[in-house]
Amino acid sequence: MDFFKNLLFILSSENPENLMTQALIKANEEELKKASKLGWVIPLGLPYPVYKEFISDNSNTKDDFDEYFTKFYSGDFEKNVKAPLNKYIHHIDISLQKLISEALICYDQELFQICIPALFSVLEGSLVELSNKGDRESIRYRNGLNSSVNNDNLGLPVLNIISISWFLDYTFSKSNFNQSKFEELNRHWSQHGRYLGLMGKSSVLQLFGVVALVLFSYQILHDRSIDSSALNNATY
Repeated sequence: MDFFKNLLFILSSENPENLMTQALIKANEEELKKASKLGWVIPLGLPYPVYKEFISDNSNTKDDFDEYFTKFYSGDFEKNVKAPLNKYIHHIDISLQKLISEALICYDQELFQICIPALFSVLEGSLVELSNKGDRESIRYRNGLNSSVNNDNLGLPVLNIISISWFLDYTFSKSNFNQSKFEELNRHWSQHGRYLGLMGKSSVLQLFGVVALVLFSYQILHDRSIDSSALNNATY
């Protein structure tokens, strides 16, 4: 009954989209933060309730997360990785499209080490539109995403933005390069050649997953912008 009362309150308000966005943030942010800071953003091929149920099980360890999502992505790589990427790849420049295509080839050949720096480059390039609104100078990706969360009436897409933002918090964090053992997925360790050991399949799948989510989110928000513009310019 409380659910329907809250829904009625939201729908009857002056700005229902804003209230809906805030309700979604409140109900999901902690779970999204938990999963994304372990490297696993919302997967496009997995129903969100299933994703959230797994995250909410506090008995699951980091190893459980890695095993569960690695099995999900690799179990049907064509459907859960290649298909979403190919569907939304047109949103990025041809050079980044080529990087994705070559990373997919390398993954099939289990050449995981080259995939990681390549996909970090794709991630940053794709964030130019989603986070920076086309500003190629800015590299403060989380600022742009968090500004959207706090100031825009995103509705359901806000969950994707939160998931991506916390992934960036995890993978773009600073750490001491002189550590003798560091096995986390990290942009700085990869792009500056600091890793001492080998990175595996799970790290590559994490990056494929976040790139797909970034491209999908840009598609959704781009379409919303076009629809809104068309509505505002309509004559009756």
